[in-house]
Amino acid sequence: LGIITDGLYGTATVNMEATRSNIRPKLMKMLQDDVTPIITGFFGRAPEGSVTVFGRNGSDYSAAAVANAMGASSLEIWKDVDGFMSVDPKIVPSARPIPRLSYDEAAELAYFGAKVVHPMTMEPARSGNIEIRVKNVFRPEAPGTAIGGTRNVDKSIKSISCMKNLSLVKVFGEGTGYKLGVLADVASTMREAEINIYSVVTSLTCIALLVDKKDVAKAQKVLADSGATRVETHTNFALMCIVGEGLGHHKGLASRVFKAVAKEGVNVGLISAGASLVAYHFTVDEGDLEKATKAVHEELFGC
Repeated sequence: LGIITDGLYGTATVNMEATRSNIRPKLMKMLQDDVTPIITGFFGRAPEGSVTVFGRNGSDYSAAAVANAMGASSLEIWKDVDGFMSVDPKIVPSARPIPRLSYDEAAELAYFGAKVVHPMTMEPARSGNIEIRVKNVFRPEAPGTAIGGTRNVDKSIKSISCMKNLSLVKVFGEGTGYKLGVLADVASTMREAEINIYSVVTSLTCIALLVDKKDVAKAQKVLADSGATRVETHTNFALMCIVGEGLGHHKGLASRVFKAVAKEGVNVGLISAGASLVAYHFTVDEGDLEKATKAVHEELFGC
């Protein structure tokens, strides 16, 4: 196996330096011999030799790693869609195609529900200054979406991505937000239980964690066992993420979004802004996701 990983099964990341040293000489020799290499994606090899996988859409990540290792200037990823859209067209049929995204925009969209490419695909591409173009295998004439640096990316809101099947876990304790190391302890407990945290918000008395619905029972147990004063869980949440390099240039954008949601009678739960320069997100009840998404898309894109 040519791609070397950190050894974490299911969520492995590529060790680019080791991968480059391993892959480049072999592939260069094949190309010099006029041989077209066909490389399987989705998995790599840990330092001790075990096979590790990258998760859903992992072959995209594999392709970006190989492109980086070979010093490529561009990478084409062929899918069954026309690239990234302004929203899931299954929710809003009038969704618009997005011609160009920055690496950060594409990564945030992919991580928060727009499952067009693997979220980590952008990292090898970014470090190698490689332009990614997502194309549709059924419509090769369509332009698709180009992903690259910010130089040619306009400062506008690009898209709304959505995630379902999420739960909120609230960890309560006296002075939780005041005591040193409490958040680190909570994160460490969740990591040992192999539970991914999508978002976290803290207050003086509570730490609120957004996790996958399938992990909520395990999260409640391990946090209670670790000594938390009280652990509450709330299920059936969905997340909406607003993405665009223009977030910092549009005054009043958050107000517009929340007013549009409020007009539909939808309550907003956890809100996270500022962690990313190109995205902010909030939760709603899963049953309200479709009408909230349609309302925000109409407000931001007029359709």
